[in-house]
Amino acid sequence: MEYIQTILFQIPATQLEQASEPDGLFAELDGHRQHLQGVGGFRDIRITRSINNEGNVLVVVETRWAD
Repeated sequence: MEYIQTILFQIPATQLEQASEPDGLFAELDGHRQHLQGVGGFRDIRITRSINNEGNVLVVVETRWAD
């Protein structure tokens, strides 16, 4: 059986540039991929964000697991 864990959050548009930097939030989240690959049952991690010129940016982090 496959299990999906989803985390949904928002980033203020004013902080998007900082979150997108090489040492920012998105890089840090993606860096967890390597760590998770060593955890039993881990299948994949997906990081998706909306593209907004104004307002908040919606971010979805989804991990997939198998038992």
